This record gives sequence, structure tokens and C-alpha cells, in this order.
Amino acid sequence: MAKFKFSERYRYWWQVVTNAPSDTKPGHTEKQTFQVEFEPVTATESKEWDERVAREPTVGGIENDVNFLVSVIRGWKDVADGDGQDVEFTEENLRAALEWTWFRTAVFKAYYASQSGEAARLGN
Repeated sequence: MAKFKFSERYRYWWQVVTNAPSDTKPGHTEKQTFQVEFEPVTATESKEWDERVAREPTVGGIENDVNFLVSVIRGWKDVADGDGQDVEFTEENLRAALEWTWFRTAVFKAYYASQSGEAARLGN
């Protein structure tokens, strides 16, 4: 068993699995996988984020979700366009991808799984 590695900041790659609508089978989804590099927030930063969101009720829920994910994602791998060409990681491309519910939901699930130790519990 490896020793716990303490760091002031953590940064790591995590696999994301999304169920995106199929472009070949109407009414079906297909699993698509990619990797995201997370730099998670601390418990204090998370609390500060929640307090700021509570003070700014004019900002919508989806916008808050997108802004939060942009703040913790530092890169991606295995993201391709419709022609199979790699899509460069930029904040603009990330924000565009996060507009799609299935992408945003999958990334949130991956982030929380990475924080909760879920992968270890599931044997991944």
C-alpha cells in the first residue's frame, strides 16, 4: 500500500464516462470516455464558493455549475470533434462542452467520485 502523499495542491487525471446521444442509433445513448485533469478545491474553498453563490442569487444554477467546473479542470485528453480530430483544451472549448447536459453531468460525477474515493470502493 502506498503512503499518503500530502500536498498543498493536488492535480490528477481522472477518467470520465458519459452517455451521449448516439448519432447512429436514434433514441439510444453510447458510452464515450475521456480524461480530465482536475485541480480540486479544498474544503475551505468549497465553502467559500457556496457562500459566494448564495450571495449572488441572480446567477443561474447551470452557470454556477459551469463556473465551478471551469475552476477545477486544467486539461483533457481523448476529446475529439465530429471528424475524429483532437479538440484542444481551452477554456472556451471547455465552456462549450459544458453546455451539453450529458457532458456536464459526467464531469461532475467524475469529480465527486475522485473526491469521495468511490473508484477505490468500486475496485477501479
